[in-house]
Amino acid sequence: MDRFKFRAWDKEENGMSKPFTINELALTTAIPKYVIDNYIIMQCTGLKDKNGKLIFEGDIIEHRYKFFETQPEIVSRLEVLWEDEYSAFSGFNNNKIRFSIGPGMRFLRDFEIIGNIYENPELLEEGK
Repeated sequence: MDRFKFRAWDKEENGMSKPFTINELALTTAIPKYVIDNYIIMQCTGLKDKNGKLIFEGDIIEHRYKFFETQPEIVSRLEVLWEDEYSAFSGFNNNKIRFSIGPGMRFLRDFEIIGNIYENPELLEEGK
């Protein structure tokens, strides 16, 4: 069950952990609260990009498409976020326009993870 996986951004070390489950974390050690405050925890969406890579909160995903073959290619980049209001994952472009992200969204299979907001924040700016 991929949607029960997490990863963590270490604010002090500026590095991303490998995906883990809560059970794996609990078996490793009991982590004091002050240590947890040093991390940003991100949940897996349960979805995969076009390369089969799991999509997590904080990922920047890119979609390239054309409305018509004769038109120029359009590049859309979205930051993946959890929205409490909708109890769902959504994608936001650099203008903070919301796009639904969910298993029923067929176009997601065309998205590719190109980075994440912590290691590559400039990718959202380049997508303007």
